[in-house]
Amino acid sequence: MSIVIERLPGGNHLGICEYSITQNGIFLTTFEHDRTDDLKVCLEKAAASIERGRWEKTGKIYSKTGGG
Repeated sequence: MSIVIERLPGGNHLGICEYSITQNGIFLTTFEHDRTDDLKVCLEKAAASIERGRWEKTGKIYSKTGGG
């Protein structure tokens, strides 16, 4: 399994940039991170973004089946 966090084009090289996360080549989500913060903050934001994306996906599934 490979997980890749990649900075997207644009943004401030010394400030806030947008990142994408892929797992085994499959797009999962994006998030913003201030590059002046440390790696720990970046990884925490990445984890929160993945968790939020999973809940959003679950909500879409339930809304299609009438379960919520």
